[in-house]
Amino acid sequence: MGNLTKFQDQTTATVEAIYAWNKKRGSSEKMREYLGASIAGHECDRYLWFSFRQCFIPNFSGRIYRLFDRGNREESVFIEELRGIGCEVVDRDEDGDQIGISAIGGHFRGHLDGVGVGIPESPKTWHVLEFKTHCEKSFNELEKVGVKVSNPVHYAQMMIYMGHLKLTRALYLAVNKNDDRLHSERIHFNRDEFRSIMMRMDRIINSISLPDRCSKRSDYFRCKMCDAQALCWGLDTVRYVPLPFKSCRHCCHATPEVDSDDGRWTCNAMIPDNGYKDRAILADTDHPCSKHLLIPGFFVNAEPIDAGDTWIKFRMSDGEEFVHGDGSDCSSTTDDVISKAIHDE
Repeated sequence: MGNLTKFQDQTTATVEAIYAWNKKRGSSEKMREYLGASIAGHECDRYLWFSFRQCFIPNFSGRIYRLFDRGNREESVFIEELRGIGCEVVDRDEDGDQIGISAIGGHFRGHLDGVGVGIPESPKTWHVLEFKTHCEKSFNELEKVGVKVSNPVHYAQMMIYMGHLKLTRALYLAVNKNDDRLHSERIHFNRDEFRSIMMRMDRIINSISLPDRCSKRSDYFRCKMCDAQALCWGLDTVRYVPLPFKSCRHCCHATPEVDSDDGRWTCNAMIPDNGYKDRAILADTDHPCSKHLLIPGFFVNAEPIDAGDTWIKFRMSDGEEFVHGDGSDCSSTTDDVISKAIHDE
């Protein structure tokens, strides 16, 4: 008989235990309460909107969480190497925290790997530093066409940091995880691109309706890999919305305020008859009040046809009508809508 080893599962109890530990640790991390610069270059406006409003929980395996941590560990190696060749690297602010940027009322934030000067190609110019790890295929593409074409997400991230720190150059330093080959690339700041990115972030953060998708088909390869696919396309649901939990971020009455820098949300429903001038500040968006009412766009397969302060009436494609909120004896509350979706999953 031939050697069947290559067809057998090579996973051991030890490996599974390590993956499980990384899965538990990674899954326990608190969700971001802001839209991050690290994903600002994502091609899909709706994905970014969903991410900002905490509409899905990424489903990463323990192996992937370990891979993320591998990338984080590489940052200290790059910093040591840059200092070793004579560069000055600053990777912490005066309080000892990671250098960060904040915009749009604190609802958009990012954290830099560092800034540095003494880069051999331009020793006197301060650079934003961005460190990344790549697999073989991704690294080869990077070397062939550069970061702007091969990874627009990384490129946008550097453009954002340069714009907010008023720097004109960034150093993109990448490593091939297969053989430790390095790639360095200096990026020039483009003011028009920076403004375009920030205008897009502002539009997404302030939108009360679901933005356009990046595709017209639910089986588009990026959609198929997206954790928000079922929610975005209304797959296998009609009047039930597959949100992971109940949050003010999903409610018609909540607004992300941009007149301060603390990332605050306010609620128009908590103070009766106050118009929109004196909204109540939400201390905790994870504990919404009884007046919680889902944004109509979440009901992908139904059209809103009427509404009041506490209810929305929908009509489905087959003509059936239903009320979400406090509208009638047959109305569905947000708890009903979300709990049914979770149960179905």
